[in-house]
Amino acid sequence: MRIFIFLILCTTLCYGDTRSITASLTSNGETFDNVIYDVTGMTDASEPAYCTWLSPKVTGTGLIFQSYSVYTAGPEPVNVSIRSATVTDSTIRISGFFPPYSNVTISQTRATMEGTTTLFDFTQMVPQDHVVFTLLDTTATWPSAGAGGAVLSLVDAVRTLIKDYSAFYMIRTNATNAMSVLHLKGTGCSHNYCFDIYNGLVAVDYASCTNCKTAFFYSELTTSYVGNSNNGVFRFSNCTQGGNTAPFFKTSSTQWVLGFNSNGNVVFSTITTSGDLFSAPTSATSYCRSPAQFVLLNINAKAMGTEGFTSFITVTCDVYMGNITLNGVEYTTAAQYNTLKIGYTKIVNPFGMVLINNGGPDGTGVNGYCRVYCVRSGFTGVTTEVLPPDDVVAEAAKKNVTLDKWTRSICQCSSTSHAPYCSVVYDPILYTSGYTYTKETCKTDPVSCAECKWGQWDQCDRCNDNYKFDATGANCIPMVCEVANCQTCVTNSETACSVCKDSYKLDENKLCTLKTCAQEPCTGCTSSSDDDDTCVSCSDPYVFEASTSQCTGCIAGYKRDGATCVEKGCSVDNCKTCVFDTEDQCSVCNDNYKLNEFSCELKTCAQPPCSGCTNAAGDDDVCGTCRDPYKFEESTSQCTDCIAGYKRDGAACVPKGCLVENCKTCVFDTEDQCETCDTNQKSDGNGGCTPMVCTVANCTKCVDDTEDQCAECEGDLVAKDGGCVAKEGSGGLPLGAIIGIVIGVVVLLIILILLLLFFCCRKRKTTVEQVDHITRNEMENSDRDSKQKVEVTEETEVTVMDRAQQEGILEEENPLSAPTQNDTSQTTAPRRKARRARSVRNNGAEIADIDLDYMYDAKNEIVEED
Repeated sequence: MRIFIFLILCTTLCYGDTRSITASLTSNGETFDNVIYDVTGMTDASEPAYCTWLSPKVTGTGLIFQSYSVYTAGPEPVNVSIRSATVTDSTIRISGFFPPYSNVTISQTRATMEGTTTLFDFTQMVPQDHVVFTLLDTTATWPSAGAGGAVLSLVDAVRTLIKDYSAFYMIRTNATNAMSVLHLKGTGCSHNYCFDIYNGLVAVDYASCTNCKTAFFYSELTTSYVGNSNNGVFRFSNCTQGGNTAPFFKTSSTQWVLGFNSNGNVVFSTITTSGDLFSAPTSATSYCRSPAQFVLLNINAKAMGTEGFTSFITVTCDVYMGNITLNGVEYTTAAQYNTLKIGYTKIVNPFGMVLINNGGPDGTGVNGYCRVYCVRSGFTGVTTEVLPPDDVVAEAAKKNVTLDKWTRSICQCSSTSHAPYCSVVYDPILYTSGYTYTKETCKTDPVSCAECKWGQWDQCDRCNDNYKFDATGANCIPMVCEVANCQTCVTNSETACSVCKDSYKLDENKLCTLKTCAQEPCTGCTSSSDDDDTCVSCSDPYVFEASTSQCTGCIAGYKRDGATCVEKGCSVDNCKTCVFDTEDQCSVCNDNYKLNEFSCELKTCAQPPCSGCTNAAGDDDVCGTCRDPYKFEESTSQCTDCIAGYKRDGAACVPKGCLVENCKTCVFDTEDQCETCDTNQKSDGNGGCTPMVCTVANCTKCVDDTEDQCAECEGDLVAKDGGCVAKEGSGGLPLGAIIGIVIGVVVLLIILILLLLFFCCRKRKTTVEQVDHITRNEMENSDRDSKQKVEVTEETEVTVMDRAQQEGILEEENPLSAPTQNDTSQTTAPRRKARRARSVRNNGAEIADIDLDYMYDAKNEIVEED
């Protein structure tokens, strides 16, 4: 069930920018917001990974490391070092099981937090199998008005089991306005030992919390408790809390506060707090079973906080107390200690000497040096040493300083435990108050390393000046000045210069820039080795200026354009050359322009109506020729006169207009001499027009443009021959008769035209043609009597058609429609008949008078032979 819950929680983190750790890496100055490093990438790695993050910036969702969801023994170790991180209201999270022998160190973190944000969230982290987590030199601040957040949170729904030679260190932590320094979060863990230390070590050393809002240590666990067994160590040493009266150690469980089993060790050593040391429900209790130990040594608090309990702890183990001061009162007697409801077995001094013996597994008597510092069960015995050493006392005496000596107890450790306390894991704290006089010497290079990591004497924690950490983060290497043209960088910097090379100087960013005097237009510097930047001389067109000590001036004819001297340009429009050293005063204009003081204006001769100047250059302004209707005028040397028919209208020539009233056309090149007057107007003899007067007697209107030709007369008079006369006759034809006459005349004319066309267009017939007609008509005598005789004139010619033709039996061609034939043979005939009288009657017509010499058939012409 625990693994199932863990997987769910881990899944919630597996979003964002996920990066897999498969080998060593180094990051410098990177910003992280919701960046996830997946440690499970080490599954197939062939060697340990050393991963270093230098000066990271953590914001937003933060920086996350997630590892295996279950314990995995196979992967190579991952060594994580996060140094000098800057955290802005964000969280560094670590979850899962890291590979065995992994080491995670987060040092020199500076955090500015808001609200209740947690700085380090390790609630889903499980250190197991030689895995060590270290938080070193942490500074975190929350606003004073809020509830604050925790520096470190553990547990939540996942049991934090620190076992199998694993450890968790918080060293030199400084928190302000935090909720707590160490926080056991949540109520969801169902195990009895949700925070359990088994063959491991959890230590909070040299930490301070100013104005902690809840407690220095705060557990929200309501049914579970802190478990400690089998050589496990849970320690607070050299810790301080102030600024309010919040308790130092607070739990919420109504059943259990602390539990000690099978060689468990709980130590409160050198604690100073302005509140109570403990705060817990009075129904809760703690137990300590042999051969475990519980140490309360060098405590200065407002109260112990256990005074209201019937019994704060059931004792079958060693309980050491000593050097206790509560509310300003130093506790020295058994009666005083008995009020604390803690069943002590030994009251000792700060150096381990027994002052009051109350039994217990430790059999050391009064004035003896007991095993108060020794971790169960890694020690084999106890001895003593005298401090300071004799050589230190003698050296101090040479300076007239007298050092007091004291004796302290020393643990004798087994071959499988670590000095000085005989812990099953390495303990970096070598001097609990009054315990260690001298610290161990750093084993790294003393030239490059100034200080080793706390308790890790083969790894450097602080480099000497002008050295930096290498990729592993354990050793120091020389810094290399990376600033271009820099001779010496600022101490402990590779990117900020303090002394530049010759001809260079420092700018505001501590970078080296080429001196002005070392580059054009300067020809040299007065001094090249320092920051002095004074030019010796300048190259043209630059001029030295005392105010700048540089070649910032320009010679005559040049001006500044930024940092450059450029030749002055003539800015006068249409100017060819400006007055020397000026830009706005013209001396010579472009062609077709002339000077007007210091500006240029277009010549009159270079614009209409002039068609060109006699001289385009210079100020001469004489027109060469003029465009119509303009004319050159000597007095102005311009086209200011107009040709005939035009006049001046301002500067323009416009056509002259006829100004004579009632005049149609004026005399050419005049405006006041009319040549042609309007209709019914006549010349007045002086160039004007006067109306015409009709002089015809009895005339009401003359013909237009006449005075003696009447068009309309008065009364019954009619116009005739220009005058007015009486109408001829009293009667006249009616209008209808006149119209009838006109129509008759028109009809008669049409008939005459048609007759003319008929005679002009018909074709004369041959004699044979007429004979054929007569023969056929004689055969129809029976019809002849019934027919009326027709008289035919000599000018009439009728084509005879028989009945067969009418009925369509014969295809005889009509002679009138046939084309005209050539009558050459007839015209040469010896004679002509004087008269031609033909009468043809169709369908038995009677022939009155026929001249056979002039009859034709449709195809042959018959003429009379001589």
